[in-house]
Amino acid sequence: MDRINYKYTSYLFVFGTLIISYKQYLGSAITCWTPAEFRGGWDEYTRDYCLIENTYYVPLNDPNLPNVQYREKEELPYYQVNDSNLILPPSNFHVFVSHFPKVYPLALNLGFNTDWKTTGLFPRSTMCDFEIRNKGNVQRYSVQCVLSLNMFNEKIFLILFYWLMILFAATVINLGLWLVNIYSYRERSSFAQRMLESAGVAKSLLIEQKSTKNQRYKKRDRNKLSASALNITINTPIIFIKDGTEMKSLIGDEARSRQDMANTYNEFVALHPDLVVLLRLISSCAGVSVTSDITKALLNKV
Repeated sequence: MDRINYKYTSYLFVFGTLIISYKQYLGSAITCWTPAEFRGGWDEYTRDYCLIENTYYVPLNDPNLPNVQYREKEELPYYQVNDSNLILPPSNFHVFVSHFPKVYPLALNLGFNTDWKTTGLFPRSTMCDFEIRNKGNVQRYSVQCVLSLNMFNEKIFLILFYWLMILFAATVINLGLWLVNIYSYRERSSFAQRMLESAGVAKSLLIEQKSTKNQRYKKRDRNKLSASALNITINTPIIFIKDGTEMKSLIGDEARSRQDMANTYNEFVALHPDLVVLLRLISSCAGVSVTSDITKALLNKV
């Protein structure tokens, strides 16, 4: 999951940046319909000016141009810096969070094939105002422009938005699973057992460890144990001697060795959850073989 977040997501942002940069700097990001008297350099000037100084959206079904205050308020400044926003996403994360209530319905509208002519989102056709000084007179022009770049902006925005939403949900689920693996004794014990089995530890010893674990954690009052309640799954004879209120057991050397190893294993799993977390990380990066050898070496040092 970490690799998807920091590696493949970065690749996706870089890919979107390359597409937008190519269209903006090597292609035709904007084309404007100019008056008939414009010739040669005038057309190029209009196109460059409108690309740099922003355009504004007016619905095509509205035959009248809005007032100046509306035009300034409805300017579209984002298409000039989209490549920078994609290549530097961490620095713009606070912008994404602060605008999420607006961005979410925007993404829903685009995701359900709502036309830009209805919503005004990533418009293809916009208006641009500029002034030209000519012989002591300032002439104001309003021209209509086509932002072909917005077609790419819209698709890349949708892909990245839904990718981040899916990634967020998957990360939350993955975090929950990791918390279970960290704080659940059963999960830690199961993982450690798998690693020890891969390292060649006898399976019978792991079964013995399970029964010993039940004895240690389910029967805590050892002074009240009776001979019939003691459940040790070994074949070595056990002799019980009753001395006052205490019950002592004389266990053979083999049984005591198994008992000590089982206790060591249970302490390793119960008292060192951070080690199990570290082993899981090693397993995800280096594989089971390396992790099993490290687990066995750590168990011997506990």
